[in-house]
Amino acid sequence: MPNIAQVLKEEIARIARREIKQETAKLRRDSVWLKKNIASLKRHITALERENRLLRSEVSRQRTGSMPRGEELKKMRITGAMIRGLRNRLKVSQANLARLIGVSGQSVYQWERKKGGLRLRQETKVALYRIRQMGKREARKELEKL
Repeated sequence: MPNIAQVLKEEIARIARREIKQETAKLRRDSVWLKKNIASLKRHITALERENRLLRSEVSRQRTGSMPRGEELKKMRITGAMIRGLRNRLKVSQANLARLIGVSGQSVYQWERKKGGLRLRQETKVALYRIRQMGKREARKELEKL
């Protein structure tokens, strides 16, 4: 005849295993749900980032408007007087013109003081080309956007 203590011990262990299994099943279910939820959120974030990247590129294309050809940029003689005249024609301050171009206000100040042709980066030339095509209203609208 088996020992009653051993039978009792085995029964308690069996019941304990069953209880643990039930509790861990709930935890496992919750864990699976959380993992699926996290994966779904990651996919959503990736999609939003992709959409954001596309919108940014579209906005930058719209900002640059019609991109000038290389020869048009080379023909465009940029001088301090031209920058000063452009600023006066648009009736904007040095700081606001700098915001439109995407440079610092100090840069515009230095450009206006220089005599003769200015050597500018390609991006800055493109921005100046775009701004030269603008009128006062367009410049104001663009400044409000920025």
